[in-house]
Amino acid sequence: MEDTTGPSDSRIIKYIDAIHKERWVSVAVRYDEFSRFTLTFILPIKKHLLDKSLITYFYHRKGSNNNVIQLNFVTSPFYLQREIKPFLIDMLNSYFGEEYLQLNYNITTIDMTMCEHKLGLDGIDLQNLKLFSTEDLYTSPITYSIGVQGGKALSELLSVSSEILLFEVSSNDHFIQSQDCIEKSMTFNLILLYYFIPDKNSQYEFLSWVYESMLTQMDNKSASVLTELETSYLEQRELLSAYVDYIEDTLSSAEVFEDDWMNDWNKACYKYKNLLNELSGSGKLTMPYDVKDNPTIHWAIDNKTYQNWQIAYFMVSSINGQLGINFNTELNILFWLKKVFQELYVND
Repeated sequence: MEDTTGPSDSRIIKYIDAIHKERWVSVAVRYDEFSRFTLTFILPIKKHLLDKSLITYFYHRKGSNNNVIQLNFVTSPFYLQREIKPFLIDMLNSYFGEEYLQLNYNITTIDMTMCEHKLGLDGIDLQNLKLFSTEDLYTSPITYSIGVQGGKALSELLSVSSEILLFEVSSNDHFIQSQDCIEKSMTFNLILLYYFIPDKNSQYEFLSWVYESMLTQMDNKSASVLTELETSYLEQRELLSAYVDYIEDTLSSAEVFEDDWMNDWNKACYKYKNLLNELSGSGKLTMPYDVKDNPTIHWAIDNKTYQNWQIAYFMVSSINGQLGINFNTELNILFWLKKVFQELYVND
């Protein structure tokens, strides 16, 4: 007799679970002018997807001087294919318009043939991206250093900083200017380091390691760059010292900052540092690399400290990426902080 029962209930349940299982997705888009793109594309698409409960934990990161931004979020394969990709294409067509597309891409409308689709470890080529790309199984690079659950926690923390920065855009009707970016970078990073590397001497060693690693990328320009960094630091030494002191005093005394976004970031850093401590205590953070194998670190640190440094550097560079801070400006900021910590805390 012919079997007409069809697939078992368990197979159906597994199939439904698979299409609704949430995972990180990354969408990279090439833009024209960032202020307009933020206000008329990023914020509306983020609001729509969150209002419809299609995504969670949204955060952004800008490329390095190539007018590309990555939008990272958690969703299911079902929502990604049925809801998000069609809406993304509609928004792109509405934003760029037929005249721009014809002039720059020789097309009149965007469809999925314009999308560079990536899966798993392929990754998105941000340098040579034509218009937009999707990576359906996006894995944060920090995941390979501290494990999946740790990478997930830090990605969620980045969604807080992204929310803060995008709210600044929407509330002020303009993107944060360059000087604001520098001040915000210092504030974000100082509060982060307070929780993730609480020892002042270790903070100085960490900042020295990151700064020196970046300086080696300057090749034969490093000597002249160092002279410029020293000069720029001396010009604002007192102001920088006073600001670092202010952040430290406010945090150590558990006082409230005047700006709400600073208090929101403070609470988030406290929350996620405790979460990472819990993951570490239960053996769910991994350390696959040995600090002894890293020739760029000249300090006598153990693997646990090395892991903390990897976490802190990932967060510092990611937040600066959210702010659109380029390499030279980031080098300045890290050098200033290193010098301040050296003078305020290490030489005591």
